[in-house]
Amino acid sequence: MQNSFYTIRFSLFTQSFASFRIAECIRTANNQPRLIKRVSKILLFNPSHIRCFILHKTCKQKFLKISIADPVIRKKVKVYLYIEKQLCSIYREKITANDFSADYEYGLLTLAIERIAGNSLSHIKNDREFDSQLIVHKTLYEHWYYQATCKYRLPTIRIILFIIRLITL
Repeated sequence: MQNSFYTIRFSLFTQSFASFRIAECIRTANNQPRLIKRVSKILLFNPSHIRCFILHKTCKQKFLKISIADPVIRKKVKVYLYIEKQLCSIYREKITANDFSADYEYGLLTLAIERIAGNSLSHIKNDREFDSQLIVHKTLYEHWYYQATCKYRLPTIRIILFIIRLITL
């Protein structure tokens, strides 16, 4: 069974770095219902799904399976999810090491894409070939990342701080 556009969109959002940061912001805030309503309005999501995801985490399990028929789009979405997962882990590493400023979040994307590209080329033993393939894969994965965010209208790392400022006003 194929998921609808909105189901896939919400599922991708729940597994993204943007949702991680926004949920972190809302969980620590005082007026959670108002912030949830604002997030759902800004990102055009169902408020009950956002509330369920942020406060109870029950919707996250419900939307984990994504069924996409087209294998090319499925591969691009898979790369997008790997990049988002890496963004979350890199962010956690930087926060625990206390060497991170929120103003430099965009720099994490390059690092995450480089990690994913490097992991996909682990079978190459020649350094020169690895370096040339790494450049190609980084460019390709960055393109796929932005293609997925554009297709499913998802927030990118560039606008997370802007969204957080908007909801906390």
